[in-house]
Amino acid sequence: MNEKITFLKQKQKRLQILGTIFLIALIIVLLIGMKSQLLSAVLAFLFLLIYLFGIRSAKKSYQQAVKTVILEESFRPQFKQITYLPKDGLSPSDLADTGFFPVAHAKNMLIRDTLKGTYQGMPVVLSDLTFDVVSSQPGSTKNTVDFLAGCYFDIQLNKKTGMNCCLWSEDCMPQNRKKDLYPNLICAQLEASGEKPHSYCLYQLPDMPETLFPDSLLKAICRLDEYTPGAIALQITDDHLRIFIRSRFLYTMTVKIQAPLTSQLLTANPFPEIHAILRTADTLIS
Repeated sequence: MNEKITFLKQKQKRLQILGTIFLIALIIVLLIGMKSQLLSAVLAFLFLLIYLFGIRSAKKSYQQAVKTVILEESFRPQFKQITYLPKDGLSPSDLADTGFFPVAHAKNMLIRDTLKGTYQGMPVVLSDLTFDVVSSQPGSTKNTVDFLAGCYFDIQLNKKTGMNCCLWSEDCMPQNRKKDLYPNLICAQLEASGEKPHSYCLYQLPDMPETLFPDSLLKAICRLDEYTPGAIALQITDDHLRIFIRSRFLYTMTVKIQAPLTSQLLTANPFPEIHAILRTADTLIS
């Protein structure tokens, strides 16, 4: 951790020096402009190019380096063997093949900020996703497209659950769109109580009794639903648990260049829902 902080501080110092030099040079250009407008215009254009392709690029590189350290270090208490991939961390076709995301075209899925690791020896994935859901409307020849964006969690459990179902909270998708999500599954309304009433759409195979949905799992889902400001959807396929939280993302921080780089900053978890998510997974393996 100390090596990473030292590395970031070096990048921060270089960026601050570069910004100071640019500011001094800009003041000089303004002074020259009082004597020669043509020369001032040429220098201003050059400085604009330097800013766009030099300083702004260096700033993005610094913020990406900070982001990488935060994502790798803040989840270390929960996960082992952590790797972070800013882009192309998951295959859109593999996600579509899970049957969890009712997308018309896998290529329309946008995947970014993928974190991989293990939780109690079980492979886990966290990633930000954006995808579209196309549904038909009664009495209309036009389809309706809903764009869903949020954080996706996937864990391969160390035991088989015997379950095969999907669950969507009421506010994750408009009610009149839910019926088209999974044509091969039947939908049942699932009510639960916690600090507030909860209502979910539970999609299951026609021959699967509802009693296979454990009460402990439902309580864990309710706790997650109450904790997060987003809207949740969940899929269980035997030894896989997948959770999608709409409107919540793995990383939304913006670290200013002047901000002190401390271990507290770099280890603060940007996605606190992970604790409730892992408690939900625990109910399936305990």
